[in-house]
Amino acid sequence: NGNQNTTEERVTEAILIHADIKESKLQVMLGRVALFGKVFRWLDFDGDGTLCLPEVLRMELLNIDLKLAADLMAFLDTDDSGEITWQEFVRGICTDEFSVLF
Repeated sequence: NGNQNTTEERVTEAILIHADIKESKLQVMLGRVALFGKVFRWLDFDGDGTLCLPEVLRMELLNIDLKLAADLMAFLDTDDSGEITWQEFVRGICTDEFSVLF
């Protein structure tokens, strides 16, 4: 929608002005965030904005075994609340450690 594009463009401009990052790298990052958002929303079947273990176990549908899903839950749930917030999700999957472990 036109309003969303305007907001996205303003955010992109602000980041480019205030951060030491090239536009091409920013576009890649924004694309990843959009993809992560789609995955997060797909897993969050109750729509409460967090992922609990049964929701993470839905990853089995993506050919991820139960042990790996449980390990992923433990890795991403940094505050040990039993739920993964959007912030924990993005922060966790963007780490080098995530790339090595999973």
